[in-house]
Amino acid sequence: MYRKVMERIYSALCKKGYDPIHQLEDFLLSGDPTHITPYDNARILSGSIDRDVLLAEMLRSYLGISA
Repeated sequence: MYRKVMERIYSALCKKGYDPIHQLEDFLLSGDPTHITPYDNARILSGSIDRDVLLAEMLRSYLGISA
């Protein structure tokens, strides 16, 4: 559900020279949008993410469990 949004945020972070995994990890753990660059509307996109839903999706994917 959130794959395309996360890919766009990841791309924006890369383009601005950030470590995207670290920045996304900090954002997901804290909920603080300042970990996401405003470049290419990435910060606005991050506001559309329900972190609990994303975490559940990530766990299902990691464990190979379908929804």
